[in-house]
Amino acid sequence: DGISEAMQEKIQLLTNKIRRDVLLMTAQAGSGHIGGSLSSADVYGMLWLCANATSANITDDARDRIVISHGH
Repeated sequence: DGISEAMQEKIQLLTNKIRRDVLLMTAQAGSGHIGGSLSSADVYGMLWLCANATSANITDDARDRIVISHGH
């Protein structure tokens, strides 16, 4: 029946953190193209929350791998 309210809230919190981190990193670097990163935050958050990939299973061959490529 779709995504639960609890999962929607979890996704929103994570994607807000991603966006905040993007803004902080580009501000600290003094440059950057934030449009692609900000617009992709929802996709990244959903992938991370659904993937079998954590810091605890980083050496597990059965873990999921997420590869992101924004080519120009």
